[in-house]
Amino acid sequence: MFFNTINVRGYKLTAYQIKATKQESQIYEFFHHNPGMEVTPEDIMKWHPEFTWTPITSIRRAFTNLATDGRIEKTDHQIDGMYGMPIHTWRLKQCIAA
Repeated sequence: MFFNTINVRGYKLTAYQIKATKQESQIYEFFHHNPGMEVTPEDIMKWHPEFTWTPITSIRRAFTNLATDGRIEKTDHQIDGMYGMPIHTWRLKQCIAA
């Protein structure tokens, strides 16, 4: 989902919406193919060739949207991020059978 905080319209808005949706799909696919792995947005930026030059804020937005949709979850585990501050890891949401 693209949050239109910059008030673009027309074809640019459509292009930004498509790009945001594609980013979320690619990140979810990564989690889906690595179900036991805990990663950070920074890890995705480093490991996934599509995201090498993507702003970290866009990757974080995608993580948040995927969590809101119930597809991934933030863990309690933290590691030192690229700015020396602790950041949470995320993982594929585990479905618990009732």
